[in-house]
Amino acid sequence: MTVEGGFVAKSFFESILFLLLTLLGVCDQNHVNDFTLHDGSVTPESSVFIQDWVVEQPGKICEIRREDRCSEHATSHCHLLLSDGFAECHRVISPNMFYEACMETSCYEDEACEMINSYVHICRENGVCVDWRTPELCRKGFKIR
Repeated sequence: MTVEGGFVAKSFFESILFLLLTLLGVCDQNHVNDFTLHDGSVTPESSVFIQDWVVEQPGKICEIRREDRCSEHATSHCHLLLSDGFAECHRVISPNMFYEACMETSCYEDEACEMINSYVHICRENGVCVDWRTPELCRKGFKIR
């Protein structure tokens, strides 16, 4: 049985699959290749990765920038990833990519908490447990929207 347009559907699926694999990481347990660019090359810089995947829309202006209030908030929360409290985890996985991503995306507490929690989750998967929440920072039971 031949489906008309089958090639187009397959081609479309392969394009979407490439997009998802590059934007979400290739799920090969190798964090080094998670920031894959359009051309297949890899960058360690989250800002380069984000800029490479921006889709321009005619008539819409979208500036990628961090507002000062976001930078201040991100610095106070994201810096925790580089602290001595995570030293054991740093031996298992570098916090640099998580720190950069946290700084690029965190304007609100829940965003920073989500990024820190992602790093802690990977540490846990590698046998390292970090008790990092405090009543003031991403308290236990904190709801991520």
